[in-house]
Amino acid sequence: DGRVTLFELAKLTEAPGKSVAVLPAGTESGPVSEEEQRRSDPRVGLDGDLTRLLDCIDPFAFERKKDGKLDAKEFKAAYFAALDLVPDGELTIHELSRQPGPQRSLRFGDDIGARSMAKLDDSGGGTIKRREFAVADEDWAALDVNGDGFIQLDPLRMEARTGRGTELVPIEWPSRRRYGYVPLSPGVNREQLMEALDKNRDGILTKRELSKRLDLYRTLDTDRSTIVEADELDRVEAKALGRGVQVLSDAFLSRWDVNGDGKVASNEVPAILWTLLTSR
Repeated sequence: DGRVTLFELAKLTEAPGKSVAVLPAGTESGPVSEEEQRRSDPRVGLDGDLTRLLDCIDPFAFERKKDGKLDAKEFKAAYFAALDLVPDGELTIHELSRQPGPQRSLRFGDDIGARSMAKLDDSGGGTIKRREFAVADEDWAALDVNGDGFIQLDPLRMEARTGRGTELVPIEWPSRRRYGYVPLSPGVNREQLMEALDKNRDGILTKRELSKRLDLYRTLDTDRSTIVEADELDRVEAKALGRGVQVLSDAFLSRWDVNGDGKVASNEVPAILWTLLTSR
């Protein structure tokens, strides 16, 4: 095809007449569980290509039916958003090349890539709009493991959102966040949270005080008592500090806007970050 790939170069290192065999996971130490196989899957495992692409996206933001799963149209919107770095509702050839698979060759910017882009660009405008974009069948199949036409999201997130018990079912949305989601800032501690949120200074947080941060309220109130007590704060604080960005939000406001007023104040971010944000 006019290019020398890394795989083709690797073939040159093989001894004549021999090839390097890659054994399936678990061959040396016996069979592995279905869950372990999925965690090491090259597409949807912890370091799979689809996982790396989609991990920055909160799938619940695209779940229109509020049923804990994504249909094909909802997933297309989520996939498009993961590619659309600007975001402006259009994909350039560079953004489109972030897809796993053959589309990655678009990044070379040569005649082959230009012809491939032209085939996708129905409008001829030089970018791909969502209506022109299509998810590859193999990407959908890698995620929809049970073939029911939906991508199952984390039922524990559903439970936290609704306050009702939810049946635990296999999660099909790929994520590196295996320890639960915490909508807090990096390094935040209980004293900072109380300073920002405990309006009457009584040492507990109520749903009213967290009315602008209902996502945080549902995460904190684990016993569903309608108030957030010290031990509940301690548990979430330990998870946020111990797991770091593995459990924290990727969005700027979700991560730093502690009181939910739509702005980031100087007391909500570390001093060094505030200096960087205000130095221009």
